[in-house]
Amino acid sequence: MTDFASQVDVVVVAVAWDGLEAALTLVGAGEGSLAGKTVIDCTNPVERTAETCPHGRPLSCTVRHGADEKVLGEPLCPDCYDYTGSVLFNAAASLLWARFADALRRRLANAGGLTLRELREHLVVSFAKVAEYQRRGVVHLHAVIRLDGRIQPLENLGALGLREHPRRLIAECFRLGTLSYLAKLRLTHWAHMLGYRGHFSTRSRRYSTTIGKLRALRVDHARQHEITTGRLPILPEDVPVKITHWRYAGRGLSAGDAALAAALAGMPSAVDEGVSAWRSSC
Repeated sequence: MTDFASQVDVVVVAVAWDGLEAALTLVGAGEGSLAGKTVIDCTNPVERTAETCPHGRPLSCTVRHGADEKVLGEPLCPDCYDYTGSVLFNAAASLLWARFADALRRRLANAGGLTLRELREHLVVSFAKVAEYQRRGVVHLHAVIRLDGRIQPLENLGALGLREHPRRLIAECFRLGTLSYLAKLRLTHWAHMLGYRGHFSTRSRRYSTTIGKLRALRVDHARQHEITTGRLPILPEDVPVKITHWRYAGRGLSAGDAALAAALAGMPSAVDEGVSAWRSSC
């Protein structure tokens, strides 16, 4: 593996020092790779032996500030704040996540006694990640990680209760998904969309307004309507009001959901007439 640490002048450490050795291994760093490098530690707390910094400013703040106060996000001492580390951490955040994702797959493969290539045949690691700026201008990541078994071709399409036309479209997605020259289209994964792989709503940057603004207008309109009809009290803008209605929807899986769950789990099921008929004709 390439010795990543030997190719840079500044190293940003985003793990606790106890795990530094493992972290350096993930980026291919050998023994002594940090010699002569500038190391920015974003994890370990600063030793505080005094109440003020060298510039005479306090090292901590115990005041509870309001949400709109301008001091929020500002450094206690701009002269002491590590602006270099802050910018480099933001710049390295994407790389840090990529390294984490690679390391996660390796750990999962090792736990199962598999190689990375073999892991791909049994497990799909997927995630949704959002980078959010803190008030102080440093990004942090919110992520939801999913571990799914490999999707198996759904054989019992009849259990979905579909009309003949969409059923045959889904069956065709599964058939085309087995062809090597169409592998990049991942049609088996998009069979539920009849092969369509795009987002349901897209627009160019300068076309009309944004979906976010439309959503905000709808929320504001609904809130004003609830207030004018007396359903909601008049409260300050920063006071959250949540009204939830629960109703019993049922239990267990529908026939379609049960068939999809069986396919995801790789459970055997009855052979779909449409698929078997096509195979027998080949």
